[in-house]
Amino acid sequence: MEGADAKPSHPAASFRLDDAEEPVQHRRLGHRQSGWRHVVSHIDLLLANRLFGPVESGRYAAVLQLSAMLSTLGMTVGEIFAPTMYQMYARGDIDGLAVI
Repeated sequence: MEGADAKPSHPAASFRLDDAEEPVQHRRLGHRQSGWRHVVSHIDLLLANRLFGPVESGRYAAVLQLSAMLSTLGMTVGEIFAPTMYQMYARGDIDGLAVI
């Protein structure tokens, strides 16, 4: 940083709770705490950024995204096969369920 008026090189490293805006749909519905919920749900990422810096927290965020995508993929596949599995279970075809 050069001079006293220079901005930090990592603007994302400083976070004010006033900067967390509520989504428009939440403002319309009257959910005043949605900004706080978002902060609390991502507190691990904020702490990683504070403790380890932006590079390491960026890597951590990438791993979180990969985990979330794999979880979503698993839920999607489960929803696709759920009706078939329910039918097989209702018929008592437990061996067929073991194959799936």
